Amino acid sequence: MSPVVTTAAELSSAIQDGIVEIVVEGTISGSPSITLPEGATLRGEGDGATLATGARSPSGSPRPR
Repeated sequence: MSPVVTTAAELSSAIQDGIVEIVVEGTISGSPSITLPEGATLRGEGDGATLATGARSPSGSPRPR
């Protein structure tokens, strides 16, 4: 069974622990941009699953959500 993460800290821990299938539930914000290891997947659970990293587009303006 894939772990369900609901906070930026849980997401970071799952990635550091080498989990290859991570499920996001709810909105996770406050996380820096992330890089998943090769072969890892990140998927949303439920209608409101959102990952808001605060990453910026090349022009420097926030990316549309």
